[in-house]
Amino acid sequence: MNRSLDDEALQNKLESVAHYFELGTLLSARRAGGYANTTYFVTTDKGKYVIKWFLPTKREKLLHEVLYLQWLHSYGFPAASYIQAPHGACIYQKADETAVVMKKLPGHHPYPTKEVNKRIGSTLALLHTLPTQTLPRKNSWLEKAYLPEALEIVKSQLSAGDLQPILQEYEQVRDFDPTHFPQTIVHGDLVPHNCLFEGLELSAVLDWEEVCIGAAVQDFAVCILNFCFSPQGFDRELYYAFYESYTRVRPLSKQERSVIERAVKYMGITGVVAFLVQLGVNYPDEHQPAYQFYWRLGLDQWTLRA
Repeated sequence: MNRSLDDEALQNKLESVAHYFELGTLLSARRAGGYANTTYFVTTDKGKYVIKWFLPTKREKLLHEVLYLQWLHSYGFPAASYIQAPHGACIYQKADETAVVMKKLPGHHPYPTKEVNKRIGSTLALLHTLPTQTLPRKNSWLEKAYLPEALEIVKSQLSAGDLQPILQEYEQVRDFDPTHFPQTIVHGDLVPHNCLFEGLELSAVLDWEEVCIGAAVQDFAVCILNFCFSPQGFDRELYYAFYESYTRVRPLSKQERSVIERAVKYMGITGVVAFLVQLGVNYPDEHQPAYQFYWRLGLDQWTLRA
């Protein structure tokens, strides 16, 4: 196999997954990212694929994710889904190893523009209008209990100086309760690298690990964080493009409109804490710039009001 990977054990794992899904002979592979879960782009004599390994503790969550993806496909939503093996299974399991495969799809990850944000807004709104009956409850970082519980983990790992600004921002949003707002299917991590565009069209939404039933306004807030801020700060033109395209498909309730700013800050500080729980507490110096995005964006001083 012509590859950038010289670890024989890893090669055997990749070939085992390729054999299970009948992907063909492995020709090359390269790591595509991931920390808790790892992802590889692979090429075989049959095509190009993405192989993703999950931690053993994520198996039940993955099973629920598959159910959600099947539901989304039944409604024609452009969710990138996993390949089924010839016998019908779409999850590879061997000892404590769990993996899934998807075809490497065409397209590019977008940079936020008004046109891009219009597509993001209308697609997210469509997701939030889909029915939710029969879908199972699924754990996610959007749950009400997640932030206070994760914060307790962070408290035991960070110094008082590093912890103080996080706690200060948490106090501003701790009374935000996601269960008080309309509940829909939510993606939970709709960021540019989880979207594929072909031209100006959104062709696929990737990475549904955090999908669940949750507050639509949280999903809306995550998109504001990731599509409406630039290095220069909050971009109102990008925001209005996103907001108007979303509300043409799914109008926000008065209650949702009243908490947009708080929801953005809540999801922002939740993102900081989630990042620290997954990575930062183990590699604080290496990842410090990443988990400080909240302050880099100026969210501690930001207001939605003009």
